[in-house]
Amino acid sequence: SFGFSLGGKIYNYSRQEYDSDGAYTDRNQMKLIDGWSRWEKEGDIATHPAASYGNKSNSNKASTRYLEDGDYLKLRSLSIGYNLDLSKYYIQNMRIYFTAENVFTLTGFSGIDPEVPAYYDETTGTYKSIGTAGANLYPSTRKFMFGINLTF
Repeated sequence: SFGFSLGGKIYNYSRQEYDSDGAYTDRNQMKLIDGWSRWEKEGDIATHPAASYGNKSNSNKASTRYLEDGDYLKLRSLSIGYNLDLSKYYIQNMRIYFTAENVFTLTGFSGIDPEVPAYYDETTGTYKSIGTAGANLYPSTRKFMFGINLTF
């Protein structure tokens, strides 16, 4: 089965934290992905400001800079199987199968997973969708399973 999303935007909070242009000296900084560049000298056309240790320019504060396209196509599950007639061996049926979950995701989103989870709001006791990919989120686990079903 497939899942998709079109037309949404995601605020990539992970990028705000780790692509901070040197503002946060107590954590690692993100390596720019292909096609992104940092400003270095006057006249440069770049996707990111100059990075400097202890940067006080506030270039990493909340802004549309971290707002990204949330479109994606995801193959959520795939199952392939084959039934064998083994009645001559006193086995009515044998099915061999392979199942996979979270097979792949096609997206332009720079974060780990464009499927933004809800978060639990302790003050109201409800789950809310925030449209934000946070710094402490993990992607859905990819699973591969093989199996055999026997019917006697």
